[in-house]
Amino acid sequence: MQIQDLRSETLIRRPDFLGIGAQKSGTTWLWSMLRQHPGIFLPDEKEIHYFNAEVSKFAPAYRIQNPRAQRPLTWYLSLFDNAEPSQLCGEFSTSYLWDSEAPARICEMNQDIKLFASLRDPVQSVFSSYLYAIQLGQIGANTTFEDALERYPQALEQTYYFRHLKRYYDQFPAANILVLFHHDVVADPAAELSRLQGFLEVPRHMPPDLFEKSNTTARPRYPLLARAIRRTRMFAREHRLERVIDASRAIGTAKLFAYLRSQTVSYDERPGIQPATEARLRQLFLQDVESLEELLQVTLPSWKPRPGSSTPEGKSSSYGT
Repeated sequence: MQIQDLRSETLIRRPDFLGIGAQKSGTTWLWSMLRQHPGIFLPDEKEIHYFNAEVSKFAPAYRIQNPRAQRPLTWYLSLFDNAEPSQLCGEFSTSYLWDSEAPARICEMNQDIKLFASLRDPVQSVFSSYLYAIQLGQIGANTTFEDALERYPQALEQTYYFRHLKRYYDQFPAANILVLFHHDVVADPAAELSRLQGFLEVPRHMPPDLFEKSNTTARPRYPLLARAIRRTRMFAREHRLERVIDASRAIGTAKLFAYLRSQTVSYDERPGIQPATEARLRQLFLQDVESLEELLQVTLPSWKPRPGSSTPEGKSSSYGT
């Protein structure tokens, strides 16, 4: 989208589309695929986090006011300066899905923008987020999934998809919103990528690494270092020292920290969810899943409680209510 700047002869590029979520639902793969399309421009940084008022990850200590949301719109739009006139512009930030202020802020910037999301089974999504939080050093490596949910029950908030999507359907025309499902992308990546490209109205383009996985969760090789790096970054954000982070990018320190944090070890045996925990979570998400089915006119049987499964009696939890 191009808008004439009345103060000059230049054209201001505004994003034509946004990927709004969801976390751990294949968005890194989608970003990589679209980034290789010659008719699309995406900034180098995947998660811009401009329209969300808060920054949040798994643990509550990391839910803070987002300093980038306070930056002028001109800063955000400058991220698209290098786009060719013939290219579509866009970006991905999974925080836009769950942040209550993001839909209105996005609409104010471009009411005709196209939006898409990839959704994953909410139980699998929150479990993957738990493993990723360990990888990033947000929570201790020895913290069990059950203990993490007891300590941080709000970690489930991001996977109430109907609740969050409804805000977008209330703000934008349904024709401007596309919802993909992670299980469909895994089953047939070419078909789902083609579907997304058709939605964006760009020619079909299949990158050579179409079938390669992205952002696979693993164990941190250096858990204490990962936690130290993460706490340093969050301290800078909490105290509005975003310029320090920008400076670290400029001199290469951020790349070193990112490299050290990316050093992981594959699980010998990938952890799973205890059946009782899964049954409790599926029951917890059931109403939201059913509302999502009605909103999108789809059926999601694998997201619902398994036949014959039941939530154990006599065991209470803060996340199971």
